[in-house]
Amino acid sequence: NEIKTHKDYLKCFKDTNHCVKSLIEKVHLNESKPENMNIYIPSLKDSYIMVYKDGEWMLQDRKEIIDELYEANEYQLEAWYEEFSQTYPDIVKSFQKYLENKEEDSVVNDVKKKILLDFYNKRKLVTYQMDK
Repeated sequence: NEIKTHKDYLKCFKDTNHCVKSLIEKVHLNESKPENMNIYIPSLKDSYIMVYKDGEWMLQDRKEIIDELYEANEYQLEAWYEEFSQTYPDIVKSFQKYLENKEEDSVVNDVKKKILLDFYNKRKLVTYQMDK
């Protein structure tokens, strides 16, 4: 469920505060990788999210899944950054700015809201892929 190219990671880092959101989009909302399109939000009124796992859609706690996705993808970016920051020095400033900005809860909460909206707004794209 992960992206592999340096170009994809570099593009994510350029999004500074939204680098984690960009990585999540690249993995879970990428039409060229329909096998990874396994999450969507059916309704903004409910506190649930749909996750495709073990061959079936399951309701999960929305906040818990968004938090887990955020943390896992942030960790993936940090690991890539540690390995390749010397190879790509132009990402250092952008990622350091993200690390600085994320200390503000409002920054991370705003990004998580946008991730949530992406999973809602692209729900038809995800369910269409899964119905194929």
